[in-house]
Amino acid sequence: MLKIKILVALIILTANNGNCQNKAYDDKTEIHKSVAKILRKEGTKFSVLGTTKKNIFSNFAFSEGGGGLDTSPNRPWNKKEWIGFVKSIDTSAITNYSLNIHKTSQKHAENELIFAPIIFSKENDKALCIWELHSVSSGSGQVAAWYYEKEKEKWILKGSQIVSISD
Repeated sequence: MLKIKILVALIILTANNGNCQNKAYDDKTEIHKSVAKILRKEGTKFSVLGTTKKNIFSNFAFSEGGGGLDTSPNRPWNKKEWIGFVKSIDTSAITNYSLNIHKTSQKHAENELIFAPIIFSKENDKALCIWELHSVSSGSGQVAAWYYEKEKEKWILKGSQIVSISD
């Protein structure tokens, strides 16, 4: 009887651990799809690179808290809690991962959407999504940072800023 209880406990722990891992993956996918959906609504045609690229972080001012040109106190990058979160990020500990959003891709698109790995706060209530939209034909592009907050188990875009533009 004790062996059965131990076995049941192990199964429950394994199932719960698996749910935690899937939840983080679901959060990433939800945010990636949100970005793609908004860009599509704006009329942007793109394909999505199948993996994240950490090198996109090089365009973002982590040590400065991610501050932008817009100094409005209502912008996430100007709020104390966001500045603290962004300054605490150690990008060396972040790894690339594969994306599962192929339905958002468009064949023969003129742009490629490249995501950096999404960064979540320890409390899992904030997420920083940095991405690049790169023109396949001209090589030009832009890098943007989008700030998400979790409300009622959904990720809501709270602000976005252009980080860099290249020709």
